[in-house]
Amino acid sequence: MDHKAVTALAHDLAAAGEITPVALAAFQQLTAAAAVVEPDQQQASGVVSVVQQQQQQQHHPHHHHHHPHHHQIHHSQQQQQQHPQTQPQQQMHGDPAAAAAAAAAAAAAAAAAVVVEAAGAPPAIIPCLPPSRLYDSIEELYNFIQGFHRDNGAALVKRTSRGKHEFNGTVGPTSILYICDRGPRRASKSAGLRKVVTHKIDCPYRVRATATKGSNWKWSYKVAQDGHNHGPSMGPSAHAIHRRRTAAQQDLARSLSKHKTLSAREMDNIIRDSSTPETSFFSQKDIYNDRQRIRLASLGGKTVATTNPQRLPPG
Repeated sequence: MDHKAVTALAHDLAAAGEITPVALAAFQQLTAAAAVVEPDQQQASGVVSVVQQQQQQQHHPHHHHHHPHHHQIHHSQQQQQQHPQTQPQQQMHGDPAAAAAAAAAAAAAAAAAVVVEAAGAPPAIIPCLPPSRLYDSIEELYNFIQGFHRDNGAALVKRTSRGKHEFNGTVGPTSILYICDRGPRRASKSAGLRKVVTHKIDCPYRVRATATKGSNWKWSYKVAQDGHNHGPSMGPSAHAIHRRRTAAQQDLARSLSKHKTLSAREMDNIIRDSSTPETSFFSQKDIYNDRQRIRLASLGGKTVATTNPQRLPPG
C-alpha cells in the first residue's frame, strides 16, 4: 500500500473513531519528516527491512533452538533493537540529515503498519459483479447489484434511463444506467462563492440494466465499464445512498417529530430499533436533519415530500 493510500486510510480511520486525532497527527508529522530528506534507495530499503523484521518477530516469535549461528543472528538483532539510532548513523558515515530522514522513514513505516492493521487490511480492489441471471423486476435486480456493492465497499446511483414499456400495469423504462457514486464530477455552476465538498473522483465504473422482448421483459444487467479507479470504502456509512431512510423509516420519523420533547438521539434509537441491519447505516445526524426538514415543512406550509426527497425508486 503506497503513501497516499495509507494516508487516506488513516483519515478514514480517524473519522470512524478507530484511531485518535493525536495518533493521526503523529502519523502526519512522521510522514512529513520522512519526505524532507530522501536518503539513497539502498539505505531506505535497509531501514524498511529492519522494520519488517521487527514486525515478523512480533507475529512469529523465535523457537528456542540452541544453534550457535542462529544465536549470533538473534543477538545482533537484539542489539539493533536496543540501539536503533547508533547503527543507522554508522552505516551512513556520520551524515546526520540522512540518519534523521531514515529514522523518520522507519517510524512512518511503523505508523503505517499500525494504520493498516487497525483497518483490518481491507481488500485493495472492489470485485466485479458476477454474471447476471434473469430478474422478474427492476426492484429485484437493483436490490442485488446495490447490495453486492454495499457489501464490497462501493455504491451505485442511477445515471440515465431510456425506453418505455408497461410492467404489471405501470409504464417504465426498459434500460437504466447505473454508475459508481464516485463517478463523474459535476461542472460547477457557482460564481466561486462556495466550494462544495464532493466525493466524486471520475470513477468510470458503470452497469446497465435492460429488459427486452426477447427475454420476455425480464431484467438482466451487464457491466458496461469494468474497474473502479479507487479502493473500497471503510463501510456502507461512507455512502449517502446507503444511509437513505426507507419509506417506513420516513413515516416513523414524521410521526415521532410531532413529539416536541423527543430528542434526535431518542428518535435515532427508536427508528434504529425498528429497522433491519441492512437499512440501519444512517447516522444520528441524518435523523436530526430529517427532523429539522419535517418541522420546517410543517411550519412553512410545505409538504414533506418536496423538502425531504429521500425515497429511492430503482428506476
